[in-house]
Amino acid sequence: MLPWDHNAYYDRLLLRAVPAGAERVLDVGCGAGRLAGALAARVRHVDALDRDPTMIDAARRRVPDNVDCRLADVTTVPLPAGHYDAIVSMTALHHLPLAATLARLAEALRPGGVLAVVALPRRDLPRELPVELVASTWHHLIGLVLAAGGDRTRPGSPLRHDPDHRRMPTRDAELTTRQVREQARVVLPGVHVCRLLALALPADVATSRPALPITDGSRHYDPQVTTMTDSEGLPCARSFSRPCSDS
Repeated sequence: MLPWDHNAYYDRLLLRAVPAGAERVLDVGCGAGRLAGALAARVRHVDALDRDPTMIDAARRRVPDNVDCRLADVTTVPLPAGHYDAIVSMTALHHLPLAATLARLAEALRPGGVLAVVALPRRDLPRELPVELVASTWHHLIGLVLAAGGDRTRPGSPLRHDPDHRRMPTRDAELTTRQVREQARVVLPGVHVCRLLALALPADVATSRPALPITDGSRHYDPQVTTMTDSEGLPCARSFSRPCSDS
């Protein structure tokens, strides 16, 4: 397989998830700060959290002044309620207890805010073997396309491997896509979780679509971004929008 940086490729997916006019964004598991830096060019302030001191040091060296990089564990650090317009996370949530973490993050969103996550699932074999085989082919084709037309010197290019990113702590996913869907829907009624092999299309092709508002009897949910893939070891994303009203 051709080497390319999945995280860099999918950064644009999370950037598109941030609502227009957003001012405050939380980046959970910011790593070396690549996504936080890109967010900083679009919003007034970014809080970037990571529990690895090496990653936080790397992030502080690369992000602008409107990013606050903090050494913290999102499962325990106090988060201001109803504070963020968007919360994003790139390949970090599979390191954490899913249900409890999603609940904490949802409470930190302002009404109408968006939670968008890209994370790695555990393969669900043999159930998903056909999809995995197709995804493996797509993975190789993406590498060929990127190598043919990509610029390895451009910051954020999927072909440019960040040496700090290579030092990130990693952990195998414990939950399959089915298990993620089951847990997420209990905690966040209205969350949308799906496989999306269309992410193999060029990154500039829109891959998200609006979802119908959902009511669970007392709270109104408006999911705004609906993207996920979990193929060939690639990330999966899920999004939830905090209740817009209590009516």
